[in-house]
Amino acid sequence: MSRRPDPEPEPVPELDPVPVPEPVPDPGPEPDPGPESVARTAAQQAFDDAWRAMRADDFVGAAVAFERVTRSGDPGPLAEDARFWRAAALARGGRVADAVAAFEAFLDRHPRAVRAGEAAAALGWLLLERGDLDDAAARFTAAAGDRSVRVRESAARGLRAVGAASGAR
Repeated sequence: MSRRPDPEPEPVPELDPVPVPEPVPDPGPEPDPGPESVARTAAQQAFDDAWRAMRADDFVGAAVAFERVTRSGDPGPLAEDARFWRAAALARGGRVADAVAAFEAFLDRHPRAVRAGEAAAALGWLLLERGDLDDAAARFTAAAGDRSVRVRESAARGLRAVGAASGAR
């Protein structure tokens, strides 16, 4: 078998010279920064701190910072999110009993929250891990109607796992 000769290299096109940027006129005095640059509240700063800790897999630090948000007195959606994410941080950190209590408290306080289904599914998995099959099934059933496909699928898998665990008894 004869070897084919390598193809001739394509010629490299000549590139246009890099244009020289035009001088930019001095913009003058700084404009008023507006409401976006207003100092962050203690709750917002704690929430940012919590997320930095979560991204660094420092789940204990994240849970502590999310707790600071909930204790700040902020009654709005930031505190609601912080309650959910505190429970998630506790779960990710392996503090199952604390995570169960935190998810239950979240669901008691925010039963119609956007993340209620997600919290119920997460709680169901923790309860299943602990062997609380009836409570796990109830939480998975609650999550089964969530608007998120991911949450519904998790709930369905959880219900199948509860059924398998019940049959194994």
